[in-house]
Amino acid sequence: MVAHRKPRRREAIENDLRILRAAVWCLDRHGVDGITTVGVATAAGFTTGALYSRYEQQHDLLVDVWQRQSHEAVDALIGAAIAVRRSGGTAVTVDALAALLADPPAVLRVGVQLMALTRRIDELADVVPADLAASLLEFGVHVESPDVPQVDDLGVVAFALGAVLSGSVVGAPAVDWTPMIRWCGAPPTPPSTWPPAPPFPSAPLRDPDDPAIDALLRATQQVIARSGVERATLLRISRAARLTPTVVYNRYENREELIVDLVRRIQQASSTTEMRTMVHASPEMLAMSLGTLMSPQGQPRRRLALEVLLASAHHERLAASGAEIDAESRSIAAALLADRYGDARTATDVLTFGAAVSHGAAVLVELGAALATPSWRPFFDRTVGAAAGVLAG
Repeated sequence: MVAHRKPRRREAIENDLRILRAAVWCLDRHGVDGITTVGVATAAGFTTGALYSRYEQQHDLLVDVWQRQSHEAVDALIGAAIAVRRSGGTAVTVDALAALLADPPAVLRVGVQLMALTRRIDELADVVPADLAASLLEFGVHVESPDVPQVDDLGVVAFALGAVLSGSVVGAPAVDWTPMIRWCGAPPTPPSTWPPAPPFPSAPLRDPDDPAIDALLRATQQVIARSGVERATLLRISRAARLTPTVVYNRYENREELIVDLVRRIQQASSTTEMRTMVHASPEMLAMSLGTLMSPQGQPRRRLALEVLLASAHHERLAASGAEIDAESRSIAAALLADRYGDARTATDVLTFGAAVSHGAAVLVELGAALATPSWRPFFDRTVGAAAGVLAG
């Protein structure tokens, strides 16, 4: 009996791994909102019954992917990021993190995306925050009340997570993260004299000629922040806006056009070209802006930004729209920085670094990691000081 059970048990384990690897492939290719049970089963070479015999629902599969596939890869990323900070940015630690960020494995990309989605998926919320806290504690980071060195650790972790997310967007250009990683390992610098924090972004852009657009803007932001872009259906948006689908169809030919246009409007209203240019024109202003974004009142905008970013990893038109919105303000800001410091390449790196930290910090804050606005100061003094030092030559 035992001799027969062992091969069957081994086969069962191998089949479980086939399903999990297929799920990782599907998640990396289509995202959480784009995978189906049929798609995972087909990729694994099984019937859907094989999945249903193991998982009651799709979210249970996501938990298993996290626990048995992606958690270990995320741990490795966290360890590599913290090693950079604590070593002072030695060549070995910088190269190790740069290699991970240059070509993140699928299990890592999926793991970071699952972290970003935890707030709206209860099954993930049951395990991911506790797993993250345990991982950080293993590296000596206490997220409940971090002191200054631990805040620096969390900041570098935020940068690494955000770099993985940034690179997941469809059509994202290749980035050399090495100089930015060196900033994270730079020695402490005296506290900066920062300018006043920029005002928090205003409400979504209003269309004085069409009250229905106003209602759609508010409803779209609400639905996307709660459930993601893919689940922001025309029916849900029209209900939240208290409009009939006919009213919406009179303005947009289809759901995709509505989503792309309204996300574009919300993004532009949340951070106008004038605001982005002002923030990006100085590393200190960029740091203050990120601190404001991570504050409690920034939660709606954080959720929207994360959901749009995650959707952009699998939605070419949305990714292209986001890239177009950023292009003008980033080019102007890079020119201002280059004019101030005389280094166009590093000016561009400053903006890329700021975006990565923003994305990764949003993930950590949404998971409950202690990154309130005051806690950002030591990390930004270090990295902004390092970046400004390079720019100043």
